Amino acid sequence: ARASWRVPLAAGLAAVLALATLRAEGAWASSLALFERGYASNPHDWKLCGNVAQELSDAHRPGAALEVLDLGLAAEPRQPYLLEQRAEILEGLGRHDEALDAARRAAETNTSSGMFYYAVLLDRAGHAAGALPWAEQAAHRHPELADDQRLVAKLDVELGRFEDAARAT
Repeated sequence: ARASWRVPLAAGLAAVLALATLRAEGAWASSLALFERGYASNPHDWKLCGNVAQELSDAHRPGAALEVLDLGLAAEPRQPYLLEQRAEILEGLGRHDEALDAARRAAETNTSSGMFYYAVLLDRAGHAAGALPWAEQAAHRHPELADDQRLVAKLDVELGRFEDAARAT
């Protein structure tokens, strides 16, 4: 008799928890609206611009994401993370020359992530020799990052520098 009330109680509790989980997911799914409201009140906050642009990009709205990034870059023209985001979106749209330009500008800010991404795009464009110095700088700064080391080794192989490639891995 005692166990008979536990099953309906457990089922009811499971249903309440399921509904609460769905409701919580809905709140997180509307983060774009929250970021857009914050952005409307402070359009010169580059971090907020980056968040809004990422949300727009994730929502398959790359044109709108680029507009937000351009506004952020108008306020902070050398902000490397906005430049990297811009490069990634442009590359995804097949606008390779513009992506290379944005990535170059990010690399020139002296951030290792900017250097790495610029090297990746240069390599994709068939410019392994131009990519290698940028990849080496990024790898030198962060020797713990395996992707950086692998890129240097890949470029060394492409350039026929097999002994250097063996040392890079």
